[in-house]
Amino acid sequence: MKTRKHHPGEDPNLPPGNIAPKDSAIDNLRPTDTAAADARAAINDLRNRATLGEFEAAWELVAIASETAHELFMLSKMKIQPSAQPALAFPVFQFIASISSSWPGLFYAHKEQRGKMERHVFKTLGLADYHPINTAGGFSFAKSTNAMAWNLYRRLNTRRIAGEIQLPLFSRIVSKDWWKAGRKEFVEEFGREHGGDFTKHPAFKTYRENAERSDKERVRKEKKAGVRSTLLLASQLRDEVRKAILKDMERSFATIAKRVDYKTLFESRGGVVRAAS
Repeated sequence: MKTRKHHPGEDPNLPPGNIAPKDSAIDNLRPTDTAAADARAAINDLRNRATLGEFEAAWELVAIASETAHELFMLSKMKIQPSAQPALAFPVFQFIASISSSWPGLFYAHKEQRGKMERHVFKTLGLADYHPINTAGGFSFAKSTNAMAWNLYRRLNTRRIAGEIQLPLFSRIVSKDWWKAGRKEFVEEFGREHGGDFTKHPAFKTYRENAERSDKERVRKEKKAGVRSTLLLASQLRDEVRKAILKDMERSFATIAKRVDYKTLFESRGGVVRAAS
């Protein structure tokens, strides 16, 4: 069997197979149970009927969601260990929560019950402790490039899991690799309706205004200093806007990511980590 080399930025202590999405232990944990598929089909039927205004279907959806959330709460308190492979370092539900960015739960009207649920999900289960996105509030989606980086990350990750592209699991260490993989897609997406010039997209209006304001301020200062100065040409100004946007996108990929020690998610056996992250 051909041995893969480690991807730049990967932990050399982990098996090099982690650059291949189909070999990723985390990706392979996706549920494929037949009963689950049947349950999803039934829920989808209720959703379709509720969309048409069927009160009974809508009521059933709420009841099923509530009952399931309650069962998850009770089961996750039991610290159930996996009955087979993979060898997880944590109880089953704690493991699932640690690599997830959200958790199904009940919205209680009473604040004490809300607090109890939140403590359980965040403290006991450790929601998102090993999720690659910096969910601890270290960034805001109000910043446009952060939201764009998040959406691009999700699309790239879907393709990585499907085996369409080869990328290591997302983390701050490899955020530049992810940005390089998605840069062309980003440029094409926002430039599609603007003749290929993504800087003209309405989302980047502030960048254009800032560049024009900065250029005028530069000219003003230079003239005040007795230096002959003129405004930048439109093409030069566009290049400045382009560089600013792309630089912020690279920063945003690093901002939304966090450092994740994936190998601690799995138990070791004889010194060999039981996962290729």
